Amino acid sequence: MERLGCNYMPSAVLGEECSMIEQSANNWAALPRDLLISILGRLVPEVSDYIHFAAVCKDWFSAARDHQALTHKRPFFPVLLIPAKDNTPTCRGWYNAVENRIVMNSRFHVPYNERCCSSHGWLIFTEETLALTLFNPLSGATIHLPPVSKVPTKEELGEYGFYDHEYEVQKVVLSADPSIAPDNYEVLAIYEDGRLALFNNKLESNSVSVTLRCLAERPLNSACSGMTYLVATPYGHLLWIYRIHTYKSIGTPKDVRDDIKECLEVSDQIDENGCIRYRITTRFELYEVKKKEGSTMQLVAEPEPIKTLDDMVLFLGHNESVLVSTRDFPEYKANCIYYVDDCLYWPIGAPYQPFGATDMGVFDLESQCCKPFDFVGFGKGLMPPPVWVLPKANFEIPLSN
Repeated sequence: MERLGCNYMPSAVLGEECSMIEQSANNWAALPRDLLISILGRLVPEVSDYIHFAAVCKDWFSAARDHQALTHKRPFFPVLLIPAKDNTPTCRGWYNAVENRIVMNSRFHVPYNERCCSSHGWLIFTEETLALTLFNPLSGATIHLPPVSKVPTKEELGEYGFYDHEYEVQKVVLSADPSIAPDNYEVLAIYEDGRLALFNNKLESNSVSVTLRCLAERPLNSACSGMTYLVATPYGHLLWIYRIHTYKSIGTPKDVRDDIKECLEVSDQIDENGCIRYRITTRFELYEVKKKEGSTMQLVAEPEPIKTLDDMVLFLGHNESVLVSTRDFPEYKANCIYYVDDCLYWPIGAPYQPFGATDMGVFDLESQCCKPFDFVGFGKGLMPPPVWVLPKANFEIPLSN
């Protein structure tokens, strides 16, 4: 066992329990069950610690499962899945945003090396047939869904039509964790230009075309350049988050791929020297969208600007975003936004360029400053792009061989 409880559980904290450990140092499997449960209760809520603990031996694995049953509502840190250190196409590691470090020996077997969506602790991949595959990186469970649509023909695409199955499905949301509610969950996929595909647990699907309209007029200067997010709050409202960025030229003209150079030029992503212009986040603006009084569906016309998240912390991404309290996660800094690279819509997006996903870090609302994650650096070429995954409290602990 390389690490127990990260750096959060020094021996002085455990008091008398340490002497019991010392007495059983030569027989870790013989530690009393109550002591093991107590140790688990003192670990920070990081899923890697649970897995490392459970991997020691069968008795510790059993204790970890028992502790899960006792504390089934205890939330875990969001996990940032990143490419494995050796860049193998079938494994991914994870990043500890609290300590700003890559977790050692963290390798999830993920049998896809493509862009993916995430929801309720599951990864969702789009197959070449436009079928969806749900994959649980912790348990290895897999669920196959039918195609969201038929694959377009060359005639349907036209001479200048672009098609790549990775980009056809922009977002997938699960109504519940299939591990918890195998007979009562639905899957909603947004694909093409605003079409929705809804699957129930019987794999029956419905597809409809919708028109997405703004909740309100943009409350910001139209000259600002950025992206917009909507995130549900624990108290029933919505956060309207505006991500404002600038551009930074990186590399040399030799880094520009010939097959997408024209697309980059049309989208103004090539500077006057022929280098790629990358989006770099400079700040965020937050607005609260409330429901109309007496209504469960209608929203007020004008969002209200907010300057602080108080004791909350926001994990923001194109796939899955969540607003949580530092009362549940005291290790995270309150009033901050942990964000990942979101230029994922087309192959001209930054994560798919030679320098990979570069626009990721922490934004402090009080200081109005962005600090990049340590593993982010121009030239590292992270691929596939990192993605937030939110492990559930009762995730299935993988049994070590």
